[in-house]
Amino acid sequence: MDLFLSPVAGVASSISSASLASAGASSSPAQRISVHSALGMLWLQLHFENCHWDSLAAGCVELEPDTLSEFLSDCSAAGVVCSSPLPPA
Repeated sequence: MDLFLSPVAGVASSISSASLASAGASSSPAQRISVHSALGMLWLQLHFENCHWDSLAAGCVELEPDTLSEFLSDCSAAGVVCSSPLPPA
């Protein structure tokens, strides 16, 4: 696993949809990004502006639901493994 996404109740520090093309609105909560490999961090550094790198490395960045679909699609296309917890039953 290179990246891990975990749901958060509110978005305190987020990468706006301006950083990624909007994939459409969703009622899902924001997702916090945690880096779990050098490949994951490298991919994030290549994918996002350098002003976000420190926050990404510290696990302080959350993606809005409308950018999550595109983010996951980009991860998959690049071969970056992105996991998230199972939703509650």
